[in-house]
Amino acid sequence: MTDVSVTHGVPVQDRSEPASPIASTPSGPATAASFATPYQALGGATVIEAIIDRFYDLVEHDPAYAELRAMHAADLGPVRRSLARFLTGWCGGPRDWFREDRPGGSCVMSLHRSLAIDPATAGQWIDAMTRAIGGQPGLDESLAALMVERLDLMVRGMINRAVGEDAAARRQAEATA
Repeated sequence: MTDVSVTHGVPVQDRSEPASPIASTPSGPATAASFATPYQALGGATVIEAIIDRFYDLVEHDPAYAELRAMHAADLGPVRRSLARFLTGWCGGPRDWFREDRPGGSCVMSLHRSLAIDPATAGQWIDAMTRAIGGQPGLDESLAALMVERLDLMVRGMINRAVGEDAAARRQAEATA
């Protein structure tokens, strides 16, 4: 018998047994509950990569995300690949991102600790991600909503500055110089 646990609010079978995607159930079309992992329910790597590509296209080209864009290097290629690999593992797919040796380890929160993230920037991130997920055709609405909810909690947990805190500190430093 397969053990079932809950990962990110979605039932998941014990990973000691290989999970196979289920295209449909005997009673009709597949839903998120028809799959062993959110990764499978989303559609695997192809869909996650499409979500991440849409996310970074928004960040790169939509002026609404200018502050968020300014936090990234000029070349978004490496961060696109990294976020896609992170989300793949986070959703129950291959966990390669979590096995990589990198400064700061494999804790996404720790990796962002050095960045000045205020509520506005976190809001830009979740807004772009919500648009990217919502723009992906054929996703189970309840799974998409759950994914956005959990990612929102994660990004809000990364807030380490009050709005305008860095600007106020700069003004204070300039006034005393």
